[in-house]
Amino acid sequence: MPLISALQLKECKKHRETTVWLLRGGDNLLIRRAHTFLLEMFLAPEEREFNHDLLEGGSATAAEVISRSAALPFLGSLRVVTLREVRKLSADDHKKIAASLGKLPSSTRLILIDPEEGSAAGGKETLSKEAAKIGVVVDCQAPEREDLRKWIAQEVAAQGKSIEPVAASMLCELIGNDLNRLSLEIEKIILYMDDQPKITKALVQKLVSKSTEETVFRLTDAVAEKKVAVAMKVLEELMQETDNAYAILGMLTRHFRLLAQTQWLMALGYLPGPAEAIPQRLTEKLPSTHSILPVLKNQPWLARKLIQQAKLFSEEEIFHSFGHLLQADLSLKGISAPDEELVQHTPRMTMQLLVMQLCGVK
Repeated sequence: MPLISALQLKECKKHRETTVWLLRGGDNLLIRRAHTFLLEMFLAPEEREFNHDLLEGGSATAAEVISRSAALPFLGSLRVVTLREVRKLSADDHKKIAASLGKLPSSTRLILIDPEEGSAAGGKETLSKEAAKIGVVVDCQAPEREDLRKWIAQEVAAQGKSIEPVAASMLCELIGNDLNRLSLEIEKIILYMDDQPKITKALVQKLVSKSTEETVFRLTDAVAEKKVAVAMKVLEELMQETDNAYAILGMLTRHFRLLAQTQWLMALGYLPGPAEAIPQRLTEKLPSTHSILPVLKNQPWLARKLIQQAKLFSEEEIFHSFGHLLQADLSLKGISAPDEELVQHTPRMTMQLLVMQLCGVK
């Protein structure tokens, strides 16, 4: 059945008679907008109180979903049932609801919201898989960086303004593909510019500040690419912006955990490749925190970057990086490793030494 990007929602009107709709992908802003668009397409505002049921996968049962979906509309032509958090249903409920999809009345529109993609433990993807076969899938994945400028231009145009290409590129660099924050920043700029017709680079420079989080991402990239001079410069920026060395250490640890998993899956022949191709016996071995799986499913641009960065490290270097990270953690806490004399370093010195070690400086 049709696959429609959430950036092209008008295409949904061609399939208005379809009874099953699946909103898939991890961007909350696009999911909210797609859901609102479908509700407005199917029901007038005065009809929603009686003909729209909103159910949650964490509390609804298969019997309730099937019952609500089978009910006829009240004083209207359509009835809409929205089921959020599909993965929170039990595997058995997935199978029961999936079996009912082909029997829905023509007056029903069942909207399933499943931010995840691909396989899930215990068969909890059954319902989404069946919905994708017989219904319309709306892809709510945030655009990758190469398409982000186009999204920004469309967002600005929707508010009656235009934006210089260089200004759009700057927004991409400063914020990344966090569409919710991008939307808020664009709104802030437009409110400030009053009757000016175009967002310029100067306006973006003046009104949009680079977040500490974005600077940390620049640091993790520089370290993972062994660009020592760049990494030390960015680290100095961070240490001037914040004295929270623990937050920086946490982001570096997360990145190297992702690199370790990437390298492992590359060695086994599963990367480059789709997350769906990785067998469950291997996905079960991946950590629950800082797992590579959500990255592979929802952030393909980051997955490609991790693959390139992992090639720059030997298995031994990745292994030793965790020793350096642990040593920095102990130093920040004022704890010495067993059988080692405690060397007093300031947080700045500790992080400088760590960055050089991770970059491979001897």
